[in-house]
Amino acid sequence: MVSQRQVAARESASPQMKTRHPARSTADLWRAQQGDAREPAQGSVPDPESIHRRLNELQVYQVELELQNEELRETQQQLEAAQQRYRDLYDQAPVGYCSVNQRGLVFEVNRTLVTWMRGEHGDLLSRPFASLVVESDRHSYQRALHQMREAASSGATSSSATEPCELRLRRFDGTLTWVQLGASPVINEAGEVDLRLALTDIEPRIAVQHRSDQVAARLTAELEQRVMERTGDLTMVNQELEAFSYSVSHDLRAPLRGVSGYLRMLEEDCAALFDANGIRLMALIGGETRRMGQLIDDLLAFSRLSRTKMVPISVDMTELTKAVFAELSSQVPGARAQLELAQLPAATGDLPIIRQVLGNLLDNALKFSSHAASPVIEVSWSLAPRPALDAAIAPTAGQPSDVVYHVRDNGAGFDERYLGKLFGVFQRLHGDAEFPGTGVGLALVQRIVQRHGGRVFARGTVGGGATFSFTLGSGDRAPTHP
Repeated sequence: MVSQRQVAARESASPQMKTRHPARSTADLWRAQQGDAREPAQGSVPDPESIHRRLNELQVYQVELELQNEELRETQQQLEAAQQRYRDLYDQAPVGYCSVNQRGLVFEVNRTLVTWMRGEHGDLLSRPFASLVVESDRHSYQRALHQMREAASSGATSSSATEPCELRLRRFDGTLTWVQLGASPVINEAGEVDLRLALTDIEPRIAVQHRSDQVAARLTAELEQRVMERTGDLTMVNQELEAFSYSVSHDLRAPLRGVSGYLRMLEEDCAALFDANGIRLMALIGGETRRMGQLIDDLLAFSRLSRTKMVPISVDMTELTKAVFAELSSQVPGARAQLELAQLPAATGDLPIIRQVLGNLLDNALKFSSHAASPVIEVSWSLAPRPALDAAIAPTAGQPSDVVYHVRDNGAGFDERYLGKLFGVFQRLHGDAEFPGTGVGLALVQRIVQRHGGRVFARGTVGGGATFSFTLGSGDRAPTHP
């Protein structure tokens, strides 16, 4: 196809060429036209017009060849400039590049990698790249190369790449450096699979990670030391509690037993010597002695609770509630409370201490409803979204929920302004003359429930009764609402 430059050259070539080559003979022009260097035959003389026409065409061809040569020179210069830009980018890239042949020998490398390795360009060429990898990391390197060659053999293109692997290289000065290695296949002219390796310097990140690991190790050691110290402290506290329990069991009970014994002797031997007021005072002493004994028992139970090993089993809460209520009712002469018991879901926990939870709550219900005209104790259950305990909040579909057991009474109730005191040791909201007690029962309930991973909550109004609700951790789940 003729370019516009060539057409213009043809149009302008004739007048120029006529002046540049005036000395050519007619015979020479004829031979150039015929493409033959032989002399023209006798009697065959070309006419001048043909000669000039052919001469003009030759001149046009010569101009076209010169223009094409000029274009080739420009293209060659552009190609050389592009190659130089590529080489500059290749050498100055922040990533180390090298190419290895099928035998694993390096045949191309950029200046960045040479600088990293602290050697010369010739130190890397024709060297097995695997020899630069630390021996313990060569397996990762060989596996990455094998995966890439397999991918290339199965038809993968040069845009495919292996998953990067991290390994260490040994520099020519003997030091080590961490790099992240990636590889992509290149099919060479012989149809063999060469690999282009890309290496990223991750030494700063590894250094930061190493420092972080050192800090984590130091903090872990400090934490373990603190745990050991705390464990030692707890062991000492437990030993002191054991000593306290022993002291309470023996040293405090002995005087109480003495007071109780002397009081019985007075009642049996000297009752006739006392008037009505004296007999009343002896009765008060006996009552306070028994109360002190009960308080000691409650304190011992509270202190031993955290050290008691639990044996979780499935507990039939319905039958357990019936048994505990019958036992408590039999101990209270003239008990009038009516039990309204729903069919309760089973729970998972330690049977003796769950029995103590129900015993303390039902005993409180019996005690505080004893002044009601028609005392009623209701034991029921509901589902509540975790961690809410309010039965008025219904769980939504798919939301984790807990089984909440409720013990309600229609007795004296309490003022919710003092709710924070309700589960404290020795904290009581009613006078001992009105409702006797030690102030430890609800604290025991809370401790037992917490040991099971559950929660306890209370609601009440003065004169309107009280409701105590509790869960027992992950074992008390139910699929449907009652």
